[in-house]
Amino acid sequence: MQSFAPHGEYRIVNEKNMLLVEAKGPFNSEIVANYAADMELAVQQVVAPWVQLIILHQEALFTPDAERQMYR
Repeated sequence: MQSFAPHGEYRIVNEKNMLLVEAKGPFNSEIVANYAADMELAVQQVVAPWVQLIILHQEALFTPDAERQMYR
């Protein structure tokens, strides 16, 4: 499988056990892999119960590979 540079932007902020995610697409599978790793670290730092708020700016499009990866 060919690898590309990550395309898209995101930031994850932990505010009082609320994971706030702001993202701007479109997104490819490389950025989804980075997001998954960063989100895993962020979840490890919160204490239950916690919530997540995701705000998508501009385009919320995913390449087909990236969309499939989001469901894993």
